[in-house]
Amino acid sequence: MLRWFGVPLVVLSLTACGWGAARQSPGAVQFPPAPRGASGPNPSSGMSVYEADCASCHGAGAQGGIQVADGVISPDIRWGKLRQLHPPYTDALLRRAILDGLAQNGQPLDPNMPRWQGRLSASQVTAVIDYLHTLH
Repeated sequence: MLRWFGVPLVVLSLTACGWGAARQSPGAVQFPPAPRGASGPNPSSGMSVYEADCASCHGAGAQGGIQVADGVISPDIRWGKLRQLHPPYTDALLRRAILDGLAQNGQPLDPNMPRWQGRLSASQVTAVIDYLHTLH
């Protein structure tokens, strides 16, 4: 007669030790989770913030291609394009770009890109990211 009572214990032990859990590569940049409102994503609020603070450089549809200063052309920041051109692009990387002006590789973005830290709230930045998710 086979005894299976030990199988759940083995599975539980492996899970507790981290087997089967997603692993982060050593040295991976860790970011806190994005704050979300009680109602979840809010792209319509993000569109309002985007139109007021971002569209003049990145375009009404976030497609970029606008000469801003010193011959710099603004990038396309539609979510579909960011994920295509800079995989694996995440909300955390976009948040860091908006707040601190740092690119995916940790290098500073062009000085023409405003650093929004202290000028936009966490919920406003999250709403802008939610809005950009709707653009492809």
